[in-house]
Amino acid sequence: MHVEPFLTDDDHARHAYGEIAARLDALPRDALCPPPPDVLGVAHSVLRVAADVTRPAVRSRFARLPADEFSVVCVDQLGTTARGAAFAKSMHLGASSRGGESRLPLMLVQRAGVLKARMMKLATYHFEDDLQVGAEVESIRLGSGYLDLASDLSRLARLYTVHRAQIERDPKHYRAADEGDAAALAAEIVRALDGNPNADERAWADRLTRAWTLLKITYEEVQAAGLFIFRGEGALARFPPLASLAHRPARRSDEEHTATTEVAPPEEGTAPSASLTR
Repeated sequence: MHVEPFLTDDDHARHAYGEIAARLDALPRDALCPPPPDVLGVAHSVLRVAADVTRPAVRSRFARLPADEFSVVCVDQLGTTARGAAFAKSMHLGASSRGGESRLPLMLVQRAGVLKARMMKLATYHFEDDLQVGAEVESIRLGSGYLDLASDLSRLARLYTVHRAQIERDPKHYRAADEGDAAALAAEIVRALDGNPNADERAWADRLTRAWTLLKITYEEVQAAGLFIFRGEGALARFPPLASLAHRPARRSDEEHTATTEVAPPEEGTAPSASLTR
């Protein structure tokens, strides 16, 4: 069975996390993005992209872009950022298993779940084809755990506020009270969790969110540049949307190769970056 390489190299992953720690702390809280459930799967896929873009022949094409439009540092740091996010996820999983998740009253969880489901049906119907709002709705759908549930309800309440004129005429799913109820239930969940916190788990949940946000920022910079550079050369397959990476099945050649290393095969005649293969 294949084991993700960064999970079998704690020192390497910890070092990668240390390299990005200061940048994580500098991220403003209003810029943070909730991580999806499969951070490890996404990080592993991003490592394959990082192995590709750091090959000399490929990296040089990124480096030729104007420095005031794109920083090639994003290419160089993509692998480290992916490993750092994977480390934060593994630490969060460990903290969760040691302390267990705080329990909430069943009635509160049920009320929140029913409300979120109804609001998600409305949001999906109205914004599924909207690139920007639809992406946020999809990220809300990926939330898991009680803290994510509180965050999801808050984000749905805000979405209702911003787009009320568009959604309030929906006769099936719109209820005027849902916006306020979602905000109130989110606050109630947070208060309940604060009353019985697992400090280590909560700390790593914050670090994981920050590490995921930095990975998202870094990858999407590389992706945007890559889509331009490799237009007409299968760019979208080479740089797919981040949300889809965890769901991409590895090719057979990838699986065989990653049994001993974590990077994709280099182009003939070139060597993969040492920083990604040690």
